[in-house]
Amino acid sequence: MLGSSISSADVDLRAVTRETGEGSGVAHGDVLVRLVNAVVPAPSAGLADVRAAVLASLGVAGLVDAAAVIASFTINNRIVDANGVPLDRPMELATRALRDQIGTDAYATAANTPTGGRWSRMLAWLASMVVPRLLRWMGRRPR
Repeated sequence: MLGSSISSADVDLRAVTRETGEGSGVAHGDVLVRLVNAVVPAPSAGLADVRAAVLASLGVAGLVDAAAVIASFTINNRIVDANGVPLDRPMELATRALRDQIGTDAYATAANTPTGGRWSRMLAWLASMVVPRLLRWMGRRPR
């Protein structure tokens, strides 16, 4: 249900760090962001109202899917954060543009990942230009 097919061009990923999912390009994005904000880091007083809104928009299966995604992300993120696990170098380079776009490097746990200097930034920029084109090309190749 929540894994509907959308292209990255249709989605504004900055919604994950905002209070609203309106205009994100994700179906029911506003109610889903409200649910995340009502649950993480701890359940808020408005959780019952948000849960009712999710049920009205997505039904029981959608609420269960959304809750499972939130729970899975939360537990995995806590395990990684508790251990201070940094992004490995290739992942740090490959995700730099995305992290800049959505602002996740502002979180305290970003300190676990050292960032490189000028050459690293240049390599990350080059990768952000080349890798998407390469993946699109590979996806169109006959198998």
